[in-house]
Amino acid sequence: MEIRTRTEGDVTLMRLSGHLDGTTVEDLKTEVSAIQTGGGSRICLSCQRVEFIDSTALGQLLAMHKKLKTGGGELVISEPSRFLQSAIRTLELYHILEIFDSDKDAIAHFA
Repeated sequence: MEIRTRTEGDVTLMRLSGHLDGTTVEDLKTEVSAIQTGGGSRICLSCQRVEFIDSTALGQLLAMHKKLKTGGGELVISEPSRFLQSAIRTLELYHILEIFDSDKDAIAHFA
């Protein structure tokens, strides 16, 4: 998995690509923790290029979302790949996570 990070105002946009599984999600957790340690609490995961995600990674996304929300922040998903859209729909995660069609819409959500 590859993670590219940039900041737009007070929102951290993280573009993910590749496979997100029990092993690679640890890299994402480390980066999210570093953002939180640095004072960031608004994170958008741009997932257009996520080719695969397993149940462990989905569970960790929910845990990161909960941790950020507890601290007054939020984690949202933008541009989910078809594979991720299918998983979100099947597991009804749209009741828990905010999902946006574009990075622009996700960033505007935080305004």
